[in-house]
Amino acid sequence: MEFKSYVNSKWGNQFEALGARQQEVLSAIGGGTEEAALLLKYLYISMPLSDAGDYPVELFRETVRHGLFLREAVPWCAELPEHLFLLYVLPPRINTEELRSCRHFFYESLWPRVCGKSLQEAVLEVNRWCAEQATYRSTDDRTAAPLSVYQCGYGRCGEESAFLAAALRSVGIAARQVYAPWWSHCDDNHAWVEAYHGTRWRFLGACEPEPVLDLGWFVHAASRAMTEQVRAFVPGTKEELAFLFPDSSPEDLLVGEGMVTELVTSRYAVTEQYCVRVLGEDGKPAAGARVRFEVLNMAGFHPVAVVEADTAGKVRLQLGLGSVLIVAAANGLLGEKLVNTAEERETVLVLSEKPPLSGWTEFDFIAPEDHPLSVVSLTAEQKRFRTQTLCRCAALRSGRARQGAEAETEEEALFLSLLTEKDRAAPLPEDVWKDAQTAFQWREKFLPEVFERALLSSRISREPLRPWRQLRTVIPEELRSAFAENPASLWDWMNREIREEKETYQAIPATPAGMAALKAASPENRKALFVAFCRSLGVPARLAGEREEPEYFQDGSFRRLFSKEAVGRLTVQAPAGHAGLYRQNWSLSELTEQGFHLLSASDIPAGEEETFVLPQGVYRILTVSRTPGGNQLAKQCTIAVKQGEETLLPLSFRQVQIADLLEQYELPDCPWHPVGKREAEDSAAAVLENGKAISVWLETSREPTEHILNELREAADSICRAGLQVHLVVESEKDLEDPTLRRTRAVLPEAKIWCGDFQTDVPALARRTYVDPERLPLVLLTDGRSIRYACCGYNVGTIELLLRMSEMLQE
Repeated sequence: MEFKSYVNSKWGNQFEALGARQQEVLSAIGGGTEEAALLLKYLYISMPLSDAGDYPVELFRETVRHGLFLREAVPWCAELPEHLFLLYVLPPRINTEELRSCRHFFYESLWPRVCGKSLQEAVLEVNRWCAEQATYRSTDDRTAAPLSVYQCGYGRCGEESAFLAAALRSVGIAARQVYAPWWSHCDDNHAWVEAYHGTRWRFLGACEPEPVLDLGWFVHAASRAMTEQVRAFVPGTKEELAFLFPDSSPEDLLVGEGMVTELVTSRYAVTEQYCVRVLGEDGKPAAGARVRFEVLNMAGFHPVAVVEADTAGKVRLQLGLGSVLIVAAANGLLGEKLVNTAEERETVLVLSEKPPLSGWTEFDFIAPEDHPLSVVSLTAEQKRFRTQTLCRCAALRSGRARQGAEAETEEEALFLSLLTEKDRAAPLPEDVWKDAQTAFQWREKFLPEVFERALLSSRISREPLRPWRQLRTVIPEELRSAFAENPASLWDWMNREIREEKETYQAIPATPAGMAALKAASPENRKALFVAFCRSLGVPARLAGEREEPEYFQDGSFRRLFSKEAVGRLTVQAPAGHAGLYRQNWSLSELTEQGFHLLSASDIPAGEEETFVLPQGVYRILTVSRTPGGNQLAKQCTIAVKQGEETLLPLSFRQVQIADLLEQYELPDCPWHPVGKREAEDSAAAVLENGKAISVWLETSREPTEHILNELREAADSICRAGLQVHLVVESEKDLEDPTLRRTRAVLPEAKIWCGDFQTDVPALARRTYVDPERLPLVLLTDGRSIRYACCGYNVGTIELLLRMSEMLQE
């Protein structure tokens, strides 16, 4: 009854927001059983509003039919508590992915493989199936549908985890995506999956099959996160939603934008509750202040959680033990403070006017320590099974034919070339190309680069590809010519006709056609709608920069819709011999009412000395030097850019000392075997047990490996005097014929040569030391069973650096 009351209490407002879709949805609700009607209503009141405009009612009816079937026919789904079914089995949306009908298709492929298995083995088997279909590949940040990941065979971690969660839900297993928005210890983030196993949640890496649950390469990394989160798309207050989260602490639930974000950090890391008290200028509690918790990543601060202060001006949050920047904003006033949650449990922020200008100041940003709460050890048999599974999955993926978008004409080939690789990897909806053909009527009016990218292309941002060229019919005929001549007036008309939707998650991209049908758009998505309206009228338009600001083509050039006339010039100059790489070791942020906002990488060119034009305002410059252990040595300054003036800013970096480079990680138990033998005789830990050693995993015949081997030869005498063991690991015996390796062995005859399992050992070692497993050679300096330094790829002077570190360890 509580569920029914909740749905009915939310239904009226959501139904009013459906606009042109009202009758279609009402008809679908009336065409099923009472239970099906209630669940369909639930999907509509819980989905982001844009989903109602972008996807057909039939997709959600299919979802309900399949959910009811699972509830009746699959034992583990029938036994699932109602709230878990409603949150983590029934909903088609996992996070920000495109939705495509897939549940029944996945079920038909998976049920014969999981029928009759225990729930734990079923979860593992579903992940093996996913690994047979798709693997990791870094692509653009648009999140493809799980069915698209299946079709093209690859995806980012966010796409792989949405794929696995959808596959698990298709066979009635409650599943959810867990993600660390930004790591503290390295410039990246990650997502994985939790599946409900009887009485508790268990985790696993998506498309990374392990023989047991609660195991993944990210276990150590997850212990170093400031926050890890799960999303559920349900609107309401904490009090209204209590029946859906009976096992969760209210303080772990963040409510807003039509969803609940549950903090699950304490499942993976040591955490403490941190309290922030926000006061106004008058010293009174700043109730309702917006408080952001930010992590330093890619040389800039990024929010990992946003919370509204209570009536006492307080915010409480479970956080990992490390540095976090806390920013509070209310009524045009700001306050911020860098704190270390490992050293204190609370702080007070006093809101004031904009921060003053300042010269270079230093600060350390400390990553939480490596302290996983649970690490599963595999038996030798389980390790062999994992290796066999990985090889089998790779073979199945490589042997499977993929069907992507294909062109039949020269014009269609041009159109497809303008889409992303991800767009072309899966079959393209036929009506998208048909819709785009209308743009060719304007082909001769513009230069090719303007026509192709800003008029012909159907890709505007990260929205699902759908036809939208008929949007011009939404505009009154008497206004179309005026809008084509003055697109800025089109924006004003849009603001009158398309209401602003702020209550749903802003990061989900919407289709232009869906926004027009609902006559509603979020502040971010309405920018893409403006571009679509322009293109439908024959006006080239695009979104520019990381903030995706709309630009339209007029009088021979692109014009920014929201241009600022008051601008100045800023010249940034890197120190001699130091590469200033934007969003790698320095960044620039503009002061706004909500705090400092990172500027787009596309707007900030990299180089030793660059000059660029910026709107008048206050800016913060950060420079960062990250140590191998994950801590960051940073400097910052705040400057003013004034209209018509030029400012010169020499960048200032902190230097990392050798002592800062030394770390201490336990060496994983990776088996090696001598060349010529098939079976492993020793583990890496046993081989390296005595004394200090340099170990190198080689990619023979590649330039980075040749460089590191050359350095080893040149430093052979010093290595011997230092008493360092040298271990060279190859993937197969044929690598021994490499000329550079043979010359190195001649100069270093004491060096041991081993064969290793590069498919499992290299990722395990690299991820354990937080370096990139895809960039060989992998180089380790070890002292007994401790890894003291690791690097991947080639950096000039690596062996000399290892020798200096070895001397420091000796001292």
